[in-house]
Amino acid sequence: MRVDYDSFLTEIRRFVANQDSGFIRVLRGSGQRVITIGVMEGEIVAVSYGTTRGQPALDKIRELESGTLHVQRTKFRSVDTDLPSTQAILSLLDGAGDLVPSSGASGVAGRFIDKTSIADRVLPLLRQYIGPMADFVWDDELATLSDPLLSTEVQAFISVLGDNIKDPRKRKHFVEEALKVLPGDAR
Repeated sequence: MRVDYDSFLTEIRRFVANQDSGFIRVLRGSGQRVITIGVMEGEIVAVSYGTTRGQPALDKIRELESGTLHVQRTKFRSVDTDLPSTQAILSLLDGAGDLVPSSGASGVAGRFIDKTSIADRVLPLLRQYIGPMADFVWDDELATLSDPLLSTEVQAFISVLGDNIKDPRKRKHFVEEALKVLPGDAR
């Protein structure tokens, strides 16, 4: 589907409003990818213009005159850590202002948690409760999740890990302790 800049922006807004996940791409004549916007559950988390990624790509996107739109709804795993919030990006693309300094992945650093920071804090605790099996349980459960994790996924992940502890009191204690050792953004 051929689009101009306004149609492209409308599609981005639709993805955000519907809290979709996936890619919105604009290609030029020979199928060359020009622009890619990555959205995870309604948050813009990745932006590229040609080979330029992240915040530097945002100013270039406004240069789009037309192209062929491709939309792919899928789970998105990559995050550009230097982006401002989704609303700030949309305002910029609307031409309503300049970018403000970034505060983390898509301006929603509190919503996304790196798997390594969780492993460093929670895996040793799980080992105290179920011993060496903790590593196997950890790997099996973690493989099903995105990276980075949404904070709501982290809490559910802790609960699933706790399900591997047979004693209900110990399970409850593990979940409470695991939530306490998580970074504040993940609680």
